[in-house]
Amino acid sequence: MKKFSTFFRANYSLVVGVAERRLDSKQDAEEIATEAFHIAWQRYQAGEPLSVPWL
Repeated sequence: MKKFSTFFRANYSLVVGVAERRLDSKQDAEEIATEAFHIAWQRYQAGEPLSVPWL
């Protein structure tokens, strides 16, 4: 869990920033980032590596 938490903290603002530039909405960008990290968590739990390019 610590590895994922570190990954999340290091990359959340990056994902929100990219999404916000494409969506022009901070709220929508935060929702997209939350969903992306939820899927990343599921993939990580299934044994896949954490990957910034995937996000």
